[in-house]
Amino acid sequence: MSEKYKVKWTSGFKKDFKQAKKRGCDINLLIKVVISLLKAISNKD
Repeated sequence: MSEKYKVKWTSGFKKDFKQAKKRGCDINLLIKVVISLLKAISNKD
């Protein structure tokens, strides 16, 4: 995983996580974020 990609993904995740917390920690949104994370990792391997 390239540094550039990692930084981009991490900031995107933090943004999504903040939105989820703002929305009362909408569990569906959180699950969506985790799933996209897992997809991103498996695609990069």
